[in-house]
Amino acid sequence: MKVFLNPGHTPQWQIDAGLDNDCGTYGNGLYENIIAAEVCELIAAESENFGIKIVDVYQSMNLKDITDVANSTDADIFVSVHCNGGSPSAKGAETFYCAGSVEGKKLAGYVQKNIVAELQMIDRGVKDDTQTQHSRIHVLRKSVMPAILIELGFLTNGDDAKKLRDNQIDFARAIVKGIAEYGGIIAENKKIGNYEKVAEKLKGANFNLERHTDAIKLMAILSGEECVNLLESACKNLGYPNLSYVDHSYFDGMLIHESLKILQKN
Repeated sequence: MKVFLNPGHTPQWQIDAGLDNDCGTYGNGLYENIIAAEVCELIAAESENFGIKIVDVYQSMNLKDITDVANSTDADIFVSVHCNGGSPSAKGAETFYCAGSVEGKKLAGYVQKNIVAELQMIDRGVKDDTQTQHSRIHVLRKSVMPAILIELGFLTNGDDAKKLRDNQIDFARAIVKGIAEYGGIIAENKKIGNYEKVAEKLKGANFNLERHTDAIKLMAILSGEECVNLLESACKNLGYPNLSYVDHSYFDGMLIHESLKILQKN
């Protein structure tokens, strides 16, 4: 199974550079574009346990560009990750597919079921793209492969926002499980690293355990107790002297991405 991942909205580096300002939804101190990017990086890592290949993690505000890139790959499915926004009382997860797509609806059903079960989210259901405020979703309509768009939860709702901040790896696992079920794939029995030992070592490196739980868990899985050295190398590659300088949850995604690059080279 080959997957094309699309985190919603503008990449943060483009916003930081003043090239665009569309971060998507904002609520409770969280930005949609950052949450979506972090969850997609975690999906990419979790997919290894199922032998699922991520052909690309591509984030852009140019919708035609997204589908052009996706359609140029050999991906079997397209998965776009977003967060919702609305009134503070609105909450829950929902997954969209292109109206008329039997396979898209099937994939959306598996992913939605796992997100609701894994995160105890309110189930807003599986919906075709005529049931959105936009009535037609470009990335679903123009992708040549079965495609879904996931709204993980509402950043504007306190309960959902807490899960989106603290349980990103659980969202990623739920999505990967849904993809695996759709493809009839069974998880490979990979050894899981010792998170507690890694976390203990990181305390001495002044690493903010509360802000970076997902990065620690992921690196513990991928590299065991070598997690500390790996994260420190990734940190230096990003231009930070040591881990104590990385004090914002946004850098989870950057650290994960850079660490994965280091692992692939090795």
